[in-house]
Amino acid sequence: MKAVIMEIKKGYCIVLTGDGRFLKQEIPPGVFEIGDEIIVNEEYVFQTKRMDISRVKTLSLAASILIILATVSFFSFWYMKHYNASRRAAASVGDYAAEDAAEADADADADAEREIIVSDKDYEETVEKRSIIFEETYYIDEQKESEEDIDDTLGLSYKIINDVSLRVKLKNISSASKFNGTLTIVLYLSDNSESKSETVSIEELEPGQTVESPLFLNAEEVKLKVQINGNAY
Repeated sequence: MKAVIMEIKKGYCIVLTGDGRFLKQEIPPGVFEIGDEIIVNEEYVFQTKRMDISRVKTLSLAASILIILATVSFFSFWYMKHYNASRRAAASVGDYAAEDAAEADADADADAEREIIVSDKDYEETVEKRSIIFEETYYIDEQKESEEDIDDTLGLSYKIINDVSLRVKLKNISSASKFNGTLTIVLYLSDNSESKSETVSIEELEPGQTVESPLFLNAEEVKLKVQINGNAY
């Protein structure tokens, strides 16, 4: 009859038969190991004591516990391995998402900067379109006074009084626009050298308002240049 060795003692062993019986079998020392299957002769075997059966049950229970612990350890290791891999993958995805977000913010900033540049350019073009730049030279020894409209916004006039006083006047002749800018007056001597100059700052010159600049003349000053820079709005 075949049986499996469950426990080895000095001069004998405990075996488990196919029908579930625990038997005691004499064996030579150092020949067999636990788990070996041997042929037992029922004529030379005898039932184990109750205490030996209890010990075998204890060993079986301990073996079952070891198997359960090994299984739990294996699945714990497997779970932690895949969990860490998932975390690394999620972190990588997060890093890529952060990089994409940073690139998107950089692109948005670049677009905003381009819009600002375009807006500034449009504003400059608009201002340039509205700018009024006027420059004219008059010979005061030939013409004592003059009056003219520069455009639909400004009218310019000057008058020489008693050959010693010059009065230049700038008037807003529009019905709705205001004017910001400067009025520059330069007097020249007969050799075309500059005698004196004056610049008047103009802020929010409203329709109907005027700006005047009186100057004293001397006999050597023969030429007057008027320059107007600014814009209406």
